[in-house]
Amino acid sequence: MSYYKMIRFRSVTKWFWSWFYVVLIKIIGFLFYLAGISLWIAILMQTKINFHATIYRNTLIEIIYQFFINGFLQLVFYLLILFIILWISKEPTYGLITISIFMLFLLPEMNPGGFVPVGLNGFGYLQNYSPLRITIILLLANFFAYLIVVYLFKSKKANL
Repeated sequence: MSYYKMIRFRSVTKWFWSWFYVVLIKIIGFLFYLAGISLWIAILMQTKINFHATIYRNTLIEIIYQFFINGFLQLVFYLLILFIILWISKEPTYGLITISIFMLFLLPEMNPGGFVPVGLNGFGYLQNYSPLRITIILLLANFFAYLIVVYLFKSKKANL
C-alpha cells in the first residue's frame, strides 16, 4: 500500500478496488480451505459425517449459508473497519486496539441483540436469529463502512 501504487492508479478508489478484489478472493479461498480442513479433521477422527447437526435445529443449508455467506460478510466488515482505522491513524497499534474492542463484543452479554456486527458468523447466533437477519445486519454494516471509506477517499487528504 505504497504511495507509488496509489499514484500509478491515478485514483485512490481504483487502487482500493485493485487491492480489495484480491483480498476478497483470498477470503473466499480461506473459507473453503477452513471448511476442507474441518472435514479432513473429522475424517481423521473417524467421525461419522452424515451432515446432521444434533446441537442445532437448523438445516444443513442454513449452517452452510451461515459459514460461507455470513462468514464472508463478517470478514469483509472486519477488513473494512481495520482499513478505515489504519487510513485515518496510520498507526498499527490502533488496529490492534480495534480488534481488542471487537473481542469484547464477542462475549455473550456485550452484544445481546446481535446488533453490533461483530462475531455474527458464529453458529451460536443461529439458535436465536435467522441467518437472513444476520446477513441483513452484516450487509448494512458493510455498506456503511464502505460509505465511510468513500468519504475518506473524497476528503482533501486523499487527493493525489
